[in-house]
Amino acid sequence: MKKPLLFDMKEREWNYVNDDYRTMCFQGSPNVTYVLTEAHRPVKGEAEKVVCKIPSEKNVYIYRGECNYVVDGVPYHLDEGCYMTIPKNVEHYIDFCSTATVYELAIIEPKLPDMPESPKISSRNHGNWDE
Repeated sequence: MKKPLLFDMKEREWNYVNDDYRTMCFQGSPNVTYVLTEAHRPVKGEAEKVVCKIPSEKNVYIYRGECNYVVDGVPYHLDEGCYMTIPKNVEHYIDFCSTATVYELAIIEPKLPDMPESPKISSRNHGNWDE
């Protein structure tokens, strides 16, 4: 029997893109990259836009917060429960609205092989998980 691939966020290290934007990556299969993003609106001043353009289709799910997701220059208002598919090779970024933090899960297909999986920094002893 094949075993599932398992990933515990509480065991992994965040990648800080800047002071207001961090990500966590799980290379969940040979075909898919999962990226968790937490983007904070700064208390003062403008947020630094983290512009993405990737060679894969990106499926975004906003599970907390509210933002305008700007895709190819067009803003789309997203909040909790919204899902969007962004075509490959199209510039996109989060533009903040009223909330201070946006939490998103991105499912990227095909996989981004050059994006490293977030390193494991601790173990919560999951029993039959491969440690």
